[in-house]
Amino acid sequence: MVKTQAITDHKKEILNLIRETAYTKDVAQVFNDWLEMAAISISNTVDFTHRESREQRYLDIIKSYDKQRQEHFPKMLAHLVLALDEKAKTTGPEDVLGVIFHELELHDTYKGQFFTPQPVLILKF
Repeated sequence: MVKTQAITDHKKEILNLIRETAYTKDVAQVFNDWLEMAAISISNTVDFTHRESREQRYLDIIKSYDKQRQEHFPKMLAHLVLALDEKAKTTGPEDVLGVIFHELELHDTYKGQFFTPQPVLILKF
């Protein structure tokens, strides 16, 4: 039960940080900016092709937030990594971002956006 609670706590903390960061921006924009900056950070550590242009894009995004909210982004990424790590150790891989996406109500049924819940994806033969 402790492990499941830890995963839930990490998800809740990510949701809280995204909502707090969305003080002057749309929640969807914060979510997208967070994911793009996380991808840039990871990519720049292993791929030096186009590193400078990616780094500039990162700086452009982060500068659009005040200092207090800039500090939320690495915390969100840390909580995501911890949640994924806990899932891997307990029940196996899970789409943590998909759950967060839905809890933020960013999906749009009018555009035909539907995501398959994790339990449906796990088929046992």
